Amino acid sequence: MPISLAFIVCVEPGPTMLEYKSACLFMTMRRNTGVFSSCPIYAYSPRQGKPASKWLQDLMARLNIVYITIPLNEKFDHYPLANKPICFAHAQANLSEEIIVFLDSDILFWKQPDCFLLEKGIDIALVPDTTKTFASAGPGDPYEEYWLKLYELVGTAHRPYVTTTLTAEKVRGTWNSGVIVVRRLSNIAVQWRDTLFRLMENDFSPPACSYLRENITLSAVATAHYDALTELPVSYNYPIQNWNIMADKGTSPEQAILWHYQPFLNKAFGKFSVRLDKAASLGNKVAAVNTFIEDLRFHYHKRIGLDESLLASLRRHIRIGPRLCQLKQILGKGFIKNGR
Repeated sequence: MPISLAFIVCVEPGPTMLEYKSACLFMTMRRNTGVFSSCPIYAYSPRQGKPASKWLQDLMARLNIVYITIPLNEKFDHYPLANKPICFAHAQANLSEEIIVFLDSDILFWKQPDCFLLEKGIDIALVPDTTKTFASAGPGDPYEEYWLKLYELVGTAHRPYVTTTLTAEKVRGTWNSGVIVVRRLSNIAVQWRDTLFRLMENDFSPPACSYLRENITLSAVATAHYDALTELPVSYNYPIQNWNIMADKGTSPEQAILWHYQPFLNKAFGKFSVRLDKAASLGNKVAAVNTFIEDLRFHYHKRIGLDESLLASLRRHIRIGPRLCQLKQILGKGFIKNGR
């Protein structure tokens, strides 16, 4: 019996190299996902004036990927991450598959994702976030009031906790938005989009949380469906940049279903994008993509790195951002209440 499942991915040109990352994602999806390799893939470019490059459109056609260029994100086109719930909601309203899966572009698949086939009674499957970031650890946390307001926004009485996959911190339910599996008829995708819209129209987010509003609202919506939620293992959202830590915790890169590398392969992708642009034909580009994927698979530990300035590298290594967050927590439990 054919699998009733569809994949949703956003593809747009820009400085984060999503087109090049999407090309590698699509290739690994068609090659490495086993019985899921023939499932439909829908690629969206939802903002006006940001179509995928001709070479990527040709590659998607070769891989039998449906390309959708409807300008769905007009009201919040200044916020690129709004593309995710907007496209996911469009897919929910217009597709016929039983299960729909949203994927970030910065993913590489290596194995068949059997857990995407949701069991009876389960409407959503997610992986907990790697670290606390802007989650709440509960009463007394500077972000607790923010999360309680989010729960009110979605109308849920649930207050679940999860354990972060990298740092093993106990926090209010926060899950990563890079891999989202939902039962289409559950209406979760539309609820996520509408919740994000309501938050952005009457935004009570602390400034530090503004960038992650799509992830934060997804977590709030997931909490509202907690009785029908299952957590996927970390192998379904594997942070390859932390491969040594995750291996010590029991999951090696070779065991992962997929790698979600975020910006941590950007240095490698920067060099790859130059090579791909120079490839004369689609066949040459396909060959270059395949070669690059194989290189990442076996030499990931040498390729991990950010395409960043010396100052940015210094800031990251001395962990200025996390240190500032810790300082805010120490100095200001009234941080959110005062709106600073």
